[in-house]
Amino acid sequence: MNSSPTAPLTATSPSGNLIALANTSSKSSLIRCYDSTSSSLKFTLRIPNNRQGNNDQETYELQKLVFASDQFLVGQTVEDNNTVLVWDIHRGINSQIIHVDDKETLSDVAVQSSKLYALTYHAHNDKFKTRVMQYDCHSGKLEKKIKVGSVKTFNALGLAIHDEIMAIGMGNMIKLCDLNGGKLDKVDDVSTGNDGCVIKYSADGAYLVASGEGSAILFRVSKENKIRLQPVAVLKLSDGAVSNIDILIASKSVRVMTHQYGVESSYFVISSDLKPSKLDGMVPTLPIATMQTKIDTALISSGFHPIRSDEILFVFRHASNAPGSGTTLPIKSLTIDDDVSGSIVLSPPSDDAEGKNKKRRAEAMAPGETGMEASMTADLTALKKLKGSAFEAVDEDGNDITATAEDEDDFDLEDEEDDGQGGQSIADRLAMLSAAMEQETDEEEDFDEDEDDAGDKRVKVQETKSKFSNKTATSESLTTLLTQALSSNDLIRLNIALQVTEPHLISNTVKSLQLLDAQRPDPNNTEGYVAMLMGHIVRRMARRHTLVTSLMCWIKAILLASSQISSRRMVDGASDEEEERLAREGRELASKLGPLRNFLNERVECFPQLLRLEGRLALLGQQL
Repeated sequence: MNSSPTAPLTATSPSGNLIALANTSSKSSLIRCYDSTSSSLKFTLRIPNNRQGNNDQETYELQKLVFASDQFLVGQTVEDNNTVLVWDIHRGINSQIIHVDDKETLSDVAVQSSKLYALTYHAHNDKFKTRVMQYDCHSGKLEKKIKVGSVKTFNALGLAIHDEIMAIGMGNMIKLCDLNGGKLDKVDDVSTGNDGCVIKYSADGAYLVASGEGSAILFRVSKENKIRLQPVAVLKLSDGAVSNIDILIASKSVRVMTHQYGVESSYFVISSDLKPSKLDGMVPTLPIATMQTKIDTALISSGFHPIRSDEILFVFRHASNAPGSGTTLPIKSLTIDDDVSGSIVLSPPSDDAEGKNKKRRAEAMAPGETGMEASMTADLTALKKLKGSAFEAVDEDGNDITATAEDEDDFDLEDEEDDGQGGQSIADRLAMLSAAMEQETDEEEDFDEDEDDAGDKRVKVQETKSKFSNKTATSESLTTLLTQALSSNDLIRLNIALQVTEPHLISNTVKSLQLLDAQRPDPNNTEGYVAMLMGHIVRRMARRHTLVTSLMCWIKAILLASSQISSRRMVDGASDEEEERLAREGRELASKLGPLRNFLNERVECFPQLLRLEGRLALLGQQL
């Protein structure tokens, strides 16, 4: 396959919004997904344990990452695991674990839309027969087995797919096949070496690049009359395995970026007018520029920026020597112009500079928590300057912090860096604090663990934000408060409602919400109150574990009420329309429980390790 065993793995989503990163050298069980524009951490995905091996507490070891679409991320494991993992980005979970046929050995994977293609081989006499297995990412089912030929060695296999045309690296040959295995064209005498073959199509499918031994070959895919694979240029590379390749079609040229982990990155520009010719005797093309770092392994990957095509994007190892271990991903862009030439020494971005600018917006999500649902950040740019004006604000303890610009000496924001914001008035800074608290801080800090001191403070919040009282609450008043909070995304009111822990009151409230959901005018396009409530509760539990006990009564009531309705409908009978509605509501709830399942699985999997540690400490204690 493609990359060195210790090379960190990266993948970019088709829309270019996400960069996924997995560290293969530290046995990490997490894949971190970052925003490609801000480089801030959006969410994490958990790598499941390999329950087929001798030690089912070890996670799968990944060898390749690739996005099948903006919804699915695919991970290829090493040959010993012989497995492909699929994560559903929208649900934030590992949705499929696909085990390749025991008779086959997994060599490479490629994706097209929501289809997954796995290149495999098995020994047959003195050769190796190769196949491409087609799977559906939604269901994980095997849909088709495609025979693509035989090879003498399995060390140089590679696969790429575009517009239902497979490009397959097979030893000393690159072959084009359709999705039924029909041969379209091939090019022989391609020296791919023993480090695997990395193949990459251009976005329009007009060109592809295949890595070789000390070189990469640029092909033009001609579709005139019939599909032909035509060599255009041999790109000269340094010795070492190619980790990744990127290709970009410009107005009059084809641009290629190659990265050799621990060696260098190379940038090539080939004229679009260059005519195809035979490989034999073709003069190698030297790179326009090579990029290196002072520390060989500091640069993880390089390629063209997924959104701004006139830039080259470099991903660096984190300062802690673990790539992407923080809440920001060290990245640097280089604008493509005439100055990009020769040997360029890159320096990783300064952690201090990056941290000051991104400290507020960087947000570490819980494993499995999707950024679309959880990364709610305050739009502070919309706030106007409020110098000299008063406004109302309530801190996390429920205290009134109403202030004006004249209170500058009496209040100061903690943990605030002096990044040119010294000219802001205290009213500006209080407004920013208030907005941030209402949209995200209250999710983590509004529940004070000291119940004795928190009672009076929460009453102040209740008096400020609503007339609701826990002591005189009824299911009707609690239902009204929840519907208002969920409809307007009022997290303050939601916090107040979730402080109720009386089981009978919670049960009746959940049933009232279910009745409101059943009366929705457009249930296909609107999310129910119960599903929205479940999503808020699960996110709070995943982000602050001390809330599990207090919020578990709500989870229990929602699941119990849903199961009671389903059981009653099975006994009494239900119309097709009602069954469809119940199934839809069940899917909504299941999608919200994904982060909670990952959260629980991670903690359950730690128990055996803790027990082993306890046993070892007990043995040491006996010997002392």
